[in-house]
Amino acid sequence: MPTRILQTQNLNAKIQAKLRHLRREIGWFFYRGDVALLDCLLVAIVGSRRPNPYTKTYTFQLARQIAELGAVVISGGAFGVDIEAHKGAGSKTILVSPSGLGRHYPTSHRKEIERIANEGLLLSEYEADFLPQKWTFLERNKTMIALSDCVVVSQADENSGSIQSAQFAHKIGKPLFVFSHRMGESLGTQKLIETQMAIPIVRIENFLQWLLATFGAEFGLKSRAQSVDSTHDAFMELCRQAPLEVEVIEKFGTQRLAEEQLNGSIALRNGRVVVVE
Repeated sequence: MPTRILQTQNLNAKIQAKLRHLRREIGWFFYRGDVALLDCLLVAIVGSRRPNPYTKTYTFQLARQIAELGAVVISGGAFGVDIEAHKGAGSKTILVSPSGLGRHYPTSHRKEIERIANEGLLLSEYEADFLPQKWTFLERNKTMIALSDCVVVSQADENSGSIQSAQFAHKIGKPLFVFSHRMGESLGTQKLIETQMAIPIVRIENFLQWLLATFGAEFGLKSRAQSVDSTHDAFMELCRQAPLEVEVIEKFGTQRLAEEQLNGSIALRNGRVVVVE
């Protein structure tokens, strides 16, 4: 997918209004992928680069279920929470990069970045070969939050970049949510709850219902029942091609694979997933 230039003056009025939350003017974005994703409901998911297993699992699941509703997950492509969110959202994801799009940053995420370029959307404010700098990470984070309609912080330490993003979200009036954690863990998000800056997500289903109630009519989101039917069809369509187990896990996650096995709709044979007729 080639890199193109998107003039911000050609974006719709709502997106331009979002970008006015930034203290700087962005004249254009460089992009690869489906720019129409910017018109969807955008849920930012950010957090620690070293998430615990609980955070990794539920970040992936949350992103997948947000995408099933017809919304889009926007994140920064970093290690940890960011990359789990992108993977979970599949094609319904936007990666805002701190580098030019001629570089894969981080380089170890090259495969996932290319997948997003082909299925989702890559965005950058910088020329193709621009190397990320300390200040571009901060700008990237604020751009990502400004473009979003609501923000989820999965896990974060105090005084971390994710907490700075949360504070910016609160400042500009974005609805802010965090994962609930045990005492002594994720002290940054715990403090956001204590100070009533953020709402804890105790059950993913409750958060999805809030999205539907708040944004469903505006963005034409699908109900939970509709989304389950459509993703089941997509899952089964892939499995009819007898893909490798790892391919199914990358697209739908280990929990979905296990659920369908228990239902008896698919089976594992020689490392491949097959449909049980």
